[in-house]
Amino acid sequence: QEGILYHHIAAVEGDPYLQYALFSFDSIERLHSFAQALQGVIARHDILR
Repeated sequence: QEGILYHHIAAVEGDPYLQYALFSFDSIERLHSFAQALQGVIARHDILR
């Protein structure tokens, strides 16, 4: 954790541990399915909460 904190503080351009993504869905149903699946992954892995 100290190493992560060091890199977070030392980063000049953004946080090296954050990633951004943009998703596009062709229907609201696909969006809801994706959101539900993502919530399932988050619920199973403490580190994502």
